[in-house]
Amino acid sequence: MSVIHKVADSLAEQIYQAAPDKTNKEIVQYFFIRIFTQAVFFLFLIPLALLLHIDIAVTVIVLVSYMVLRRCWGGAHLENDIACLALSITTVLLAAWLATLIEVTITAILMFYMASFLIVKWTDVVDSPAKRIVKLRSKFRRQGLITLTILFAINTVLFFMPKASVFCTAVLLGAGMEMVSLIIGKLTYK
Repeated sequence: MSVIHKVADSLAEQIYQAAPDKTNKEIVQYFFIRIFTQAVFFLFLIPLALLLHIDIAVTVIVLVSYMVLRRCWGGAHLENDIACLALSITTVLLAAWLATLIEVTITAILMFYMASFLIVKWTDVVDSPAKRIVKLRSKFRRQGLITLTILFAINTVLFFMPKASVFCTAVLLGAGMEMVSLIIGKLTYK
């Protein structure tokens, strides 16, 4: 068990003991794990981006476009939290760096989003076999489609703004990271 899990478990236990009738210990523990993991993620991501001279704004755009879709559809999971954290930081930084090198065309944007809608139709919501999402599946699916449509609109607007092409590519690469995660998750969790 990692340090993050131990601290989250201890805090969840304290909260559960204070109000056992009103607290679901597993949910509180998961909340703390997510908060601590995200804090560690940002504590490593931002300094690494600065050290590697990667634009922070581009990094944040890649991250946000990935995270809003990941929240809705899930994707592949790694067994080890540290490996997941390292892979996440590496892929976000790589995508942010690539966004400064690649200029997309309107045709590429249209093709990407058409392919994304097909991928989502094929994969649906990808969740870990250990923790299946049952009740909220249709809600997540609907939110994901709305979010993908909004990202498409943002991408289209950014494309036509002369000095925003790097941000356009950043949104596309962030969404692309989630599409890859969905495909890997679908193939892994058949």
